[in-house]
Amino acid sequence: VRLDTKSTEKSGFGSMEIVEEPSLSDDGNTLTVSVTYKGSASHWTEQAIYRRAKAASSPGTTAQ
Repeated sequence: VRLDTKSTEKSGFGSMEIVEEPSLSDDGNTLTVSVTYKGSASHWTEQAIYRRAKAASSPGTTAQ
């Protein structure tokens, strides 16, 4: 299942289309969000990568 988001913002400088595309790794530990900006004078893409932190284990316990 994909949850892409598209929006358009308008201002005195023109309009800008914004597309967000999240992607979850097969193991469920990494979320990557690609954001593409398309405007009348520019076009660029950014990526944000989020990784799940590993659970800290205490002596005598088992991490799950």
